[in-house]
Amino acid sequence: MFKSVVPLAVEKHKRKRLKPVADYGFASQQTMCPITAVEFPRVAPIYPIVFLTDDVGELSAFALLAVPGGKNLFVDEGGSWRAAYVPASIRRYPFVFGRTKGDDKNLALCIDEDSDHVSETEGEPLFTEDGKPTEILEKAIEFMKQFQTNHAHTVAICRELERLEMFQGLKARVQVPSGRKYDFVGAKIIDEKKLSAVADADFLEWRRRGWLALIYAHLISLGQMTHLAELHEQSGGASGAAETEKTSAK
Repeated sequence: MFKSVVPLAVEKHKRKRLKPVADYGFASQQTMCPITAVEFPRVAPIYPIVFLTDDVGELSAFALLAVPGGKNLFVDEGGSWRAAYVPASIRRYPFVFGRTKGDDKNLALCIDEDSDHVSETEGEPLFTEDGKPTEILEKAIEFMKQFQTNHAHTVAICRELERLEMFQGLKARVQVPSGRKYDFVGAKIIDEKKLSAVADADFLEWRRRGWLALIYAHLISLGQMTHLAELHEQSGGASGAAETEKTSAK
């Protein structure tokens, strides 16, 4: 999704402008995307929620956007997003937090310089003439800060659930009316048997922290794997279903 990410700097990007993100074609190859715990209620009715190790080695939450071996089913040919809710990790584009060389502790706001939504002639300026952030950039910074806070909270929850060995490997086979089968494997999900065996004190503590609603939203969301398979069939991707099943079953 990101092509040329560099730290945002007034010296380099003073003339840059941001065009409204109306075309989600940049995400057309994304088969999953990171999500945060606060998004679970909005994500669960549309996308399956699973848990995977992120690019810095932390277990976190992801929304599946495709069947195994398929393409993003939520970006149409015109670049429109085909669902009522667009995950925050998609909406943040073309911004992302990253680490700069020589500084492994602090995160820097970065921008995809090669994004079609970044221009020097169209859109709203990122900086004023005297080099200060404009309102649109300030809003983007606040959005990114909140996203990062929410992400850190999600990682902390996953870390605790992992410590308590609440996860199991995802092994799900979905069969659509045509008879084709789709195997979803490789991610982690909450183990319902272990959840049922959680001590009463821990269960009450999870309820106090608001974790139970998140856990149940995740478990309910897994039913959306069938929805993904049906969308894949409707999009004309059914011809590759047999190969997908064979690959997944290895």
